[in-house]
Parts: sequence; C-alpha cells; structure tokens
Amino acid sequence: MLLISFSGRSPELLCLLPHIPTTVPIIALSSHTEPEVCPLLSLHGPLGMGVLLSAPIHEEEEASLGVSAPTSSTTVALCLGDALAIATARKLHTDPGRGPADVFRSYHPGGAI
Repeated sequence: MLLISFSGRSPELLCLLPHIPTTVPIIALSSHTEPEVCPLLSLHGPLGMGVLLSAPIHEEEEASLGVSAPTSSTTVALCLGDALAIATARKLHTDPGRGPADVFRSYHPGGAI
C-alpha cells in the first residue's frame, strides 16, 4: 500500500494504519530520511514490511508562492510516484509485444486519456 504524506503525520493516514494488516507491505512517500522516525511506518517498519521513499525538499513551501501550501512537496511526490509507476510497469510487463508501452497503448489508444 502506498501512503503519501510530506510530514508523515497526516491524521487520516495515521488513523488508517491500525486497520492495515502487518502482512501488507507499506511504502511511505514522505519527507522523512530515516524509516525509524517515519510515523507512517510505525506499525509496519519493524517487521520489515515497510519501505520509505524519502522525498525531502530543502526549501520551505512558503518560498514557492508566498503561502504555506503544498506546492514543492506535491511536485516531488508526483515525480516519485511516476518513477515508481514506470519501474513497476517495467517489472510487471515483460512479455514480448506486451511491454509497458504496449499495455499503455492498449488502454489509451491514440494517446486519448
């Protein structure tokens, strides 16, 4: 399960954690740099079922538009999410003639999304 939260302390995600079986792997996309301190991995990390995709930004969000709103962090999360999707597609779709590009084209003919 992929959980995305810059702070790793989003109440809606933290409330969800106790309901996720510890056998379900958690991938946390967060600004944390160490999995031991990421709250999203608090129930799953010690069992080895948690993975941290660290995405810190080194600039305050307010510097982007002058307001404290998620701008830079959402852009970083989007980029990492796309990279994860592409890497996963490359692992899943390995049959000749059914690679990632072929599968994409079958769902989006002519590029129409």
